[in-house]
Amino acid sequence: MKRTIVTLCVLALVTGVAVAQDRWLHIRVQESSLADDYVSINMPLSAVEGMLSHSDIDELQHGKIHLGDHADLDGIDLHEVLLALRDAPDSEFVTIRSREDSVRVAKEDGFLLVNVDEADGDRVRVRVPMEVVDVLLEAEGQEIDVVGVLDALSVLDGTDLISVDSDDTRIRIWIDSDHAGE
Repeated sequence: MKRTIVTLCVLALVTGVAVAQDRWLHIRVQESSLADDYVSINMPLSAVEGMLSHSDIDELQHGKIHLGDHADLDGIDLHEVLLALRDAPDSEFVTIRSREDSVRVAKEDGFLLVNVDEADGDRVRVRVPMEVVDVLLEAEGQEIDVVGVLDALSVLDGTDLISVDSDDTRIRIWIDSDHAGE
């Protein structure tokens, strides 16, 4: 993991300095059981896009992830599901409550939301802007245009995309215009 982080930092430096009005991608990972285990990544989206556009690693080819055999969803047409979600009005689509966990999938104010609360206190929050769904719908074949997704995310400022809170780990991924991510 440390090698990957060092590689990302070097690539960010090689791709150049972002303009001041650029949006920044922030990732924080804190292991609560080990106070010294902490990851903090602050990168301009333009640098991330540049790195991804020039990457040729396994399924990631020039900013696109080729799903290949990984796209098999047991007969579910992901394109049609995304199309239906995009065109649906704001609504709560799925609600599951049990003793073990609670799951909510909804569309609200231009975001697709997935919330999971587990009985042990673990919480996951995912917010996907509908502009990202549009990018996913434009994809050709079985690929995800990661650079296109990042471009769609560049309009956000201060919006959490993913947060995970558990007994031993806290993860937060967000985009804003602050290079320090504070």
